Amino acid sequence: MPGSWRKALVLAAVLGAAGSHTAAGTPAFNPSLDVFVSSAAPSANGDIRIAASVPPGNPGLGTWALFLPAGWGVSGDSGVFDGDVVARGTMSVDTDCNGTVDSYGPFNLTDSPTGGGPDAPVAQWTGQIAGWWNLMIVVDQAPSEPFDMGADLTNFSEFHTMCGPQTFVITVLGRSSPHNNAGVTNPSSAGSYGWTGSFTSSGGGFMANASDSVCIGNACDADADGRPDVSDNCPLWPNANQALPAWLIPSDDPDCDGFTSAVEDLTGTKALVQCGFNAWPADVTNDTFTDISDVTALTGTFGLAVPPASARYNIAPDAPDGFVDITDVSKMTAFFGLTCAPCAGDFDCDGVLNATDNCPNWSNPAQSIPPWPVPANDPDCDGFSTGAENAAGTGALAHCGTNAWPADINNDTVSDITDISALTGVFGLSVPPAPARYNIAPDPVDGFVDITDVSKMTAFFGLRCL
Repeated sequence: MPGSWRKALVLAAVLGAAGSHTAAGTPAFNPSLDVFVSSAAPSANGDIRIAASVPPGNPGLGTWALFLPAGWGVSGDSGVFDGDVVARGTMSVDTDCNGTVDSYGPFNLTDSPTGGGPDAPVAQWTGQIAGWWNLMIVVDQAPSEPFDMGADLTNFSEFHTMCGPQTFVITVLGRSSPHNNAGVTNPSSAGSYGWTGSFTSSGGGFMANASDSVCIGNACDADADGRPDVSDNCPLWPNANQALPAWLIPSDDPDCDGFTSAVEDLTGTKALVQCGFNAWPADVTNDTFTDISDVTALTGTFGLAVPPASARYNIAPDAPDGFVDITDVSKMTAFFGLTCAPCAGDFDCDGVLNATDNCPNWSNPAQSIPPWPVPANDPDCDGFSTGAENAAGTGALAHCGTNAWPADINNDTVSDITDISALTGVFGLSVPPAPARYNIAPDPVDGFVDITDVSKMTAFFGLRCL
């Protein structure tokens, strides 16, 4: 635990069964951590959305421990009614490493009686991910020790091997439901708070850390639109004039794309990115429009369960029901003819029209350039062309963020020795078995992890993408 933290809260989740093993030949394990607080106001009871992910080609998540910085408050069992919902979750994962991604949830965790005696935990939250898959989180705090939240996925009815892509999301509620008791409370002091997660792969073959930061207070402006997050109606979509898109915005939709984070977590789109590749559920074909091709994609699997139908097509109701049916088609047609570029002629809504914007997919009203060379066909100005990013599997239209910047493999916002080490660990291998995420050069990429990739990575050494 970092010494600068006065106390910490540990969230440990066991996501694999006893006997699970790493997929044979998997050369890397690169989890990412994404933490988002629904309210940036000091002392607010904001929901904390915690997303842990691994990319394709990686073994699945086995265990993870999340260290919550000093300042956040967490209520014990005595402060919450038994039976109240205290957290919600979703998971998508390649359950049997067969190339098919399965979606689980959404599921609730409810406050359960802890029993009596000196050894009773502070709180106990229980839920069920699937009919054969239970989840229990035990909150405890030994004398002079930090809080710890230990979770086990148990009760497997059959053996499963977990592989990426996998995203496991737990949202700890700021207030319980229905009694509205305080669950978690933001720090009282404004500032940036660093979070670190420690991960092991399914079967324990790999270990890795990942980090993220959360901003609290009036100075926070995640989308850089000049509107503080505490008063921004779309905190993750730049809209300086606070104009809204041409569709209804539900609650729990911080990127204002018309779909809640819970829906997007299950469809596999980016819950905290409004537009771009696999970011907007209404745009199955990724052409920025909702049109007949998107509706046709749904009707082609009409009436099927998920799976075999793709979870990408199950966009309604909220939460999705596991079937592609009239609710999904109706939801899609509500967006018919609309584009996910709400500022006409200005993809990034920075006030500079696309025709003259030097970075049309990265908000930079002053037209300043990042501290690295920007190649041709790099609309998000992250130093990598769209072709290179499509090959690597990063967000070609997202400047920074989780799996958006090829130079930041471990998603800690900095390109450093850990990112270079990831490449050198598979140096000389072709793709596959090496992950495509590591083949970032030349342009177009050559299908090998070699000196061109390492040289490209070192050109970003010490730089940060925020």
